[in-house]
This record gives sequence, structure tokens and C-alpha cells, in this order.
Amino acid sequence: MIVIANWKMNKNKTEVNLFMNEFSNKLNQIETLSLNKKNILFSPSFPFLSELQSSYSDKFSFVAQNCSHHKYGAYTGEVSVDMIKSININYVMIGHSERRIYFGESSEILIKKINLCLDNDITPIVCFGESIEERKSNNHLDAIKNQLNIVPLNNQNKLILAYEPIWSIGTGLVPSVNEIKEVHSFVKSFINAPILYGGSLNNKNCDEIFNIHEVDGGLVGGASLEPDSFISIITKANEIFKNSIKDVD
Repeated sequence: MIVIANWKMNKNKTEVNLFMNEFSNKLNQIETLSLNKKNILFSPSFPFLSELQSSYSDKFSFVAQNCSHHKYGAYTGEVSVDMIKSININYVMIGHSERRIYFGESSEILIKKINLCLDNDITPIVCFGESIEERKSNNHLDAIKNQLNIVPLNNQNKLILAYEPIWSIGTGLVPSVNEIKEVHSFVKSFINAPILYGGSLNNKNCDEIFNIHEVDGGLVGGASLEPDSFISIITKANEIFKNSIKDVD
């Protein structure tokens, strides 16, 4: 079970430090934490990655929200994979719909980013999801298959995927259990990688979603911005993870 807090462009340095202190203290109060803390990942803005990695690397893992598709060079404002690797960050989010829509990131650009990550032993967290038009026209699986053509199948075991239907992000609209199960099962039929669910995931619906067998964790947006809300999600993920261990036993 993997749970990622995607803070997007939120929180200044003071807010980041207050959150991490409160979250760490409350997490320590969870008895019998079976969930590996390194499977709790935070994705803050770039200015805070290095400090958080230095302060909390023994507890949690950290994710860069983006990287350049260029290896290096005269690209003002860009951050290279090599720079990210040099501060010991081992995950990069690739292809979030906000990057695709607002910044025009094409499949060609995303393929370059994924390959740069893999070449530097960084795990790409590849996001995908259909629009409301594709869902209503029942073309969502074809759209998802096209989006995931960027995944190098010879390295599929070195990836994490995150399903975030575009129509669900920040709207409060959430696919049904059967809809989530359909997409995750479909993708698992041709890609061997963990698949997280995101898109209005919160502490009220995560229990039901995490209990879907094909869901391997969550990519949490707005509900990860407050310590109590995110702790609640982690607590439920931990309970489900503990029960899955018992089932195996």
C-alpha cells in the first residue's frame, strides 16, 4: 500500500514545517503501524524537497512534482533529473493531467521524462485518466490505453501508475467502485506495476476505495494538506494493509 500526498503549488516553508512536525507526532501515536513509513510519500514544491529529504529521509519518501525532459542546458526555470537525483530524491511525478492540460506536455515529452528517470534509477509515477467526454462516450478505456503508450513495457516493473480521472480531480466527483475496478483491472492486464487511485480521494471515501483489490494505494491532493485529514487516510490504509497481511497468512 503506497500513499502519496501531492501538495501541488501549496504551502510555504513555515507551513511545510508545521505540517511535518504535527504529522510526524500524530503518526507516532498510531499503534502497531504495519504500513512501511517509506511507503508514505510527500510531494512538496521544489524549494522544500532538499530540506525535507535531509530531515525526514529515515521516516518518509519524497517525490518531485515534475522534471525537465532535457538532460541539461540553457533552459531557464527547468529542473533536471540529475539535480533531483543529487538531493537523493527517488521519485518523480510524470504526466499529471494538470501538466498535460496547462503546460501542453505531449506524449513525446513525457516519454523523454520517463526515460531520463529510468536512466538515473528514479521511479516515475506516471499519471493517467480520462476526460468527462471520454467517460460519457464510453471511450475511456481507449483513451487510457493511448495515454499509457508512453510506458516502456521493458521497464514496467520500475514504474508506479496513478489513475486520476480528469473529471474527478478537485471536483468532489468520484467514480464508483466498479468504475475504478474496471480501469485498474484493464491496465493491470497489460502493465505490471502498482496502480494508485487519485481524484477527490479523501478520508471519507478512501476506506471503500482502498478495499478494492486492484487498488495499490492513493495519490491524495487536497485531503493531504491538513495533518488530521491525511493521518485519517493513513490510518485507514494501515488497517486495510494489516488485514491483507492476515488474509495472506
